[in-house]
Amino acid sequence: MNSPHPPPPPPGEPTPRGVVPAWLAAAILAAGIALAYSNSIHNAFVLDDLSGIVHNPYVRSLRFVPRYFVDPLTLTVNRNNAEYRPLLSLSFALNYQLSGYATWSWHVVNLVLHWIVCVGLFLVGRLLFGTGRVGPVAWLDPRLGDAASLLACLLFAVHPITTGVANYAWARSSLLVAAFLLPATALALRSIRDRRGPSSMVVPSALYALALLSKPEAIGFIAVAACARALLDPDRRPWLVTIRGRDFWVWLAPLAFAAAGYLAVRAAVMPPGQAARWANPGDTPLTYFLTQTRAWWYYIGQALAPFRLIADHTTFPRVTDLRDASQLLPVALAIAGWLVVAPLVLVAARRAPAVALLVIAYFVYLAPSSSVIPLAEMVNEHRPYLPLAGLFLLAGAGAMALAARLVRAPLAWASAGALVLAVPLGLLTRDRNTVWRDDLSFWADIAAKEPAGARAQMNHGIALMARARFPEARDAFERAARAAPAWHLPQINLGIATGRMGDAARARAHFDRAAALAPGDPQSYSYRGEFRRDRGDLAGAIDDFRAAADRASVPLRELVLLSSALLDAGRLDEAEAAIRRGESLDRAAFRPARERLDAARRR
Repeated sequence: MNSPHPPPPPPGEPTPRGVVPAWLAAAILAAGIALAYSNSIHNAFVLDDLSGIVHNPYVRSLRFVPRYFVDPLTLTVNRNNAEYRPLLSLSFALNYQLSGYATWSWHVVNLVLHWIVCVGLFLVGRLLFGTGRVGPVAWLDPRLGDAASLLACLLFAVHPITTGVANYAWARSSLLVAAFLLPATALALRSIRDRRGPSSMVVPSALYALALLSKPEAIGFIAVAACARALLDPDRRPWLVTIRGRDFWVWLAPLAFAAAGYLAVRAAVMPPGQAARWANPGDTPLTYFLTQTRAWWYYIGQALAPFRLIADHTTFPRVTDLRDASQLLPVALAIAGWLVVAPLVLVAARRAPAVALLVIAYFVYLAPSSSVIPLAEMVNEHRPYLPLAGLFLLAGAGAMALAARLVRAPLAWASAGALVLAVPLGLLTRDRNTVWRDDLSFWADIAAKEPAGARAQMNHGIALMARARFPEARDAFERAARAAPAWHLPQINLGIATGRMGDAARARAHFDRAAALAPGDPQSYSYRGEFRRDRGDLAGAIDDFRAAADRASVPLRELVLLSSALLDAGRLDEAEAAIRRGESLDRAAFRPARERLDAARRR
């Protein structure tokens, strides 16, 4: 149970005037982001941007907007990645209306969202440690708390660990979540500070709902708000007493209503068994959780030493065998570290509740993706974006408090220290932006850092093949096939590369191997169909294209190939059926096929 807090300030006592107006903080943060990210505006679409944006017909017309809210399969052409994120899809559709696939506007929108996040983080910091503070912070002067919050937010704004969301359009979901939840957090903290009732939580609940419609990882906000209300109770009651009170639960009710409504809708529209598509074979909730105990430290390490960031880290050590001591020993060390942190958080809950809140928020926001629900990726670059934001505030407040005890001018010293850090961090960010310049630089960076990463080697090969560097591409695909012999995609690409190099027999063997490894994947058939078509086997190509179209969740490319092959074969009625099916997805994409069909019928 909590020890007594210092009494609240007298009702008539004026609030200290902040040394950093909100408008000035916003301007400084905007300048920092502009300087750190000015060389990223024309970076390319990569990774899931291709299946979720470039190849996704649903982002090209606003007429699909209502479907976003009832059909998760509109999010991406990759069915395995289907998820209920209608606001993310809406943002993509609006972006497409602005500039099509010209990437400048996609990056500008991401940077504006990053700026909103940083401003929201500053407002939260001011409410926890600064002049707007919810509760007493005896170890830090309020004016210094304002400055500490700004300096921490500036470092967060230019830190290389944020390049994963700023450069990656698909990661906009993490930006949207943070852009909605940090203002919601600020409003919830004001509600606690001013002793307001549940009506003050209507706007935070609306922002919470918007965050949930952007990405389900936002679900943890209700737990963060509950902890804030319990730990920062304005009447300074012990947290156990606070959560037993009726006013605590009534205050939370609007958030609970938003969460329940979202979960009900999501359960109704998500395809059955979709969660099983996200996990690696053999992963269980226990093995995934044990792996994540190391991932939690990994993210903190990346924030402290951002020198080896990996945008697609597929070789992070997994726990796959509970009998393997070599796998469990690092996990045991990670858990031991967290067992040291846990009592410190309990002490902070009594003596420095704002500190405890930020540490708890780190785990709460990571929990949906980094706890017991197995996902294919053990770690990724944008997953810790919001969880780490609060730790930046904590570090900034702690550093300012230490400076206040060691030097006579703590604000000057802390500001100088922050700038000394901000400059190299900003330079590292600018250098990191160049990795995202195009698909070749992106995958070359990952392949160099992950020589045993099958996905990195394969995609590096694809980028090389696109530039007609076929021998280098073949070597990369062979490395991928050795790393993942049961994976069909390296076999498809080996078929393409060896075919372009003139070895038709070996190419056909690779295509057949891919179809045998993954008979349900449309790519196994569509690429073999193109190979057969190019070598005059039109009937075989049509069979493969038809099989591919029947297996694709959004068969746009497959139907284009099928209709073209049917027209080449003079099978006009079948071609018209394929064209009609394709026009229901994207009429413009089938305009050439329709014109060919009409011309053939007139002859």
